Amino acid sequence: MKKNAIVNLQGGLGNQIFQTAFALELKSKNIRTICDIHFYDSKMQFPRKLEIAPSMFGLKTIKYKNSKIFSRLGILFKEMDTFRIEDLKYLNRFVGYYQDFLIIEKHKDTLRKILNIHNAPHDPEKVAIHIRQDDYKKINQHLGDSYYKKSIEEFLAYNENFVFDIFTDDTNFVPDLKIFKKLNSIYYPEENINPLEVFINMSKYQNYIIANSSFSALAAYLSNSKSKKVIYPEPWWRSSEIQIKNIPLTWIPISND
Repeated sequence: MKKNAIVNLQGGLGNQIFQTAFALELKSKNIRTICDIHFYDSKMQFPRKLEIAPSMFGLKTIKYKNSKIFSRLGILFKEMDTFRIEDLKYLNRFVGYYQDFLIIEKHKDTLRKILNIHNAPHDPEKVAIHIRQDDYKKINQHLGDSYYKKSIEEFLAYNENFVFDIFTDDTNFVPDLKIFKKLNSIYYPEENINPLEVFINMSKYQNYIIANSSFSALAAYLSNSKSKKVIYPEPWWRSSEIQIKNIPLTWIPISND
C-alpha cells in the first residue's frame, strides 16, 4: 500500500525551502507527497507570500486548513514529533518548519538548479551581513549589536582587507559605523525586488555573518563557494525550542546574548 503525505508550507522563503526539501525527502522514500498552501490565504500576524511554487519541484498542492481530523486519527505530525517512515499510515500530515541541514544536503543540487543558484565569481574579500529586525523585534528575537560587533571583529582579525555588504528588511536601518566598520553597501527592501532575487544575490558571496533566520542560513549553505567562512548566532533563538539542526561544523558560533 503506497503511503501519502501532506506537508504544510508556511512562513517566508527560507522556511518554504526547508519545508519543500522535507517534502522532497518524503517523496524520495516512495511516499506520494503533496503540499498544503492554505497558509497563504489566511490572516497572519506577519504576512508572507508563497515565493516558490511546489510545482517547480514536481509537487502538487492542496488547500485544506482543518487539521482536527488528522489529529483524531493520529496521523498529524508536528515539528518535535519523532516518527519512522515504516510506521506511517496510509495518509499522514506534517506541520512544522523542518529546519535541518542534513535534509537540505540531500537535495541541495535540486534546490540550486531550480532556484537558479549558479557558480558565480565570489569576491573573497566581501562579506554579506544579514540584519533581520522588522518582525523579529516584535517577538524579541532580533540580534543585538554585540553579535555583529564581535562577528565583524572576527573577520577583520582574520583579514583586515574584508569589506561588508548589509542585507536588511528594515527600511529605517541606520548603521552605527563604530560597529559596522568597513561598510561597502547596504541593500534595503524594495517593492520591485522579490525575496527570491535577494536570496540569489546573497548566495553569490563567499563569506557571511548570518542572522538567526533561515533566509540567510540557506543563502550561505547553498552558496557554491568552496571555501566559505560563515558566522552564526548561538543559541539560534533565545529561550525557544526553535533551533536549526545540523549546522555545519565549519561554521563559527558567536554568542547571541
